Amino acid sequence: MLLAAQSLDQAAGAEVGAAGAVPLDRSELAPYLLAMALDMCATHIPPDRAVDELLEVSAGSPMALLAARALGAALHKELPGDKAARMVVDLLTDAVRRARVQAFGADSLS
Repeated sequence: MLLAAQSLDQAAGAEVGAAGAVPLDRSELAPYLLAMALDMCATHIPPDRAVDELLEVSAGSPMALLAARALGAALHKELPGDKAARMVVDLLTDAVRRARVQAFGADSLS
């Protein structure tokens, strides 16, 4: 989580278009994206708005969202009966799909 916060902080302080304007390894954002998804599910943010926010923070990176989804799936495996854990996986899956469509024009997770 600390790496994600540092990476976001560095990117926020960079000039638009500069090399440092995006995190070097967007997968570092995965814990932060998972925390965001958990928070948005817990506070009942509408799914479309939540996906929009996840895409904005991840800069549309399918890899960052896929890493967050993997963390969410691991959480769901530990809490199989937890509805919120399932909702987080579903939300992150939707975000991954939309990011893939935007980045590659494909709508599959394979």
